[in-house]
Amino acid sequence: MTSLQKEVSRRLPELNCTSRYDERSGRLNIDYEGTELLSLHKNKIVFFREENHQPEERLAQYYKVNDLIHKAAEYVRAYDAAPPMEAEGVREFRRLASYNNGIVMAGREDKYHGYMFTTWIESDDRKHVEVGDYSPDYEYVKESFITRSGLIDKVRVFSDEQLRKLYSCLCYTAENNESLTYGQERNLKEMMWQIANAVPDIHAAESPSNASQQNM
Repeated sequence: MTSLQKEVSRRLPELNCTSRYDERSGRLNIDYEGTELLSLHKNKIVFFREENHQPEERLAQYYKVNDLIHKAAEYVRAYDAAPPMEAEGVREFRRLASYNNGIVMAGREDKYHGYMFTTWIESDDRKHVEVGDYSPDYEYVKESFITRSGLIDKVRVFSDEQLRKLYSCLCYTAENNESLTYGQERNLKEMMWQIANAVPDIHAAESPSNASQQNM
């Protein structure tokens, strides 16, 4: 299997999916509830059959798995191309990104547990690192890197918890404020759509009816 196929196979249980590797074709076949959902070829092409994506729940599951594949492909590709860290004690990590104020982003792979990422403060000679911010979540560590380095002001970045609370308020307003104009309602829906695409599974936690019940 390729590095990407191995990582996807490790992470599939997060989505209640299993995998089967076909040596002859080089495909990683991904199953959901006992039926093939899609397959990932060794050249990173995703194959699927439309008839396997009914009912709608299976189609939603396909999009989740496909999103996982694309996100994993990003950090696997970055890791495979990255040089090793030079600091003593962390040479099993690879340098994924660095900024000229001494902030470095790095990652390492464990064949049993997958990838671990971190940001550090690095000495000018690259021989020492300190104050690590570790996580297996690549998206979190990217955010840590851009905020610690000052590329984006931290006060301009919302946490997932803050976005969930904001989404709940928007849902409640959209459902209960009858004085909204057409333009205001459209703006609310656009913001809700943007937040829903940024925070995993937010629909399950916060629907308009749930939001209104929580605020009764």
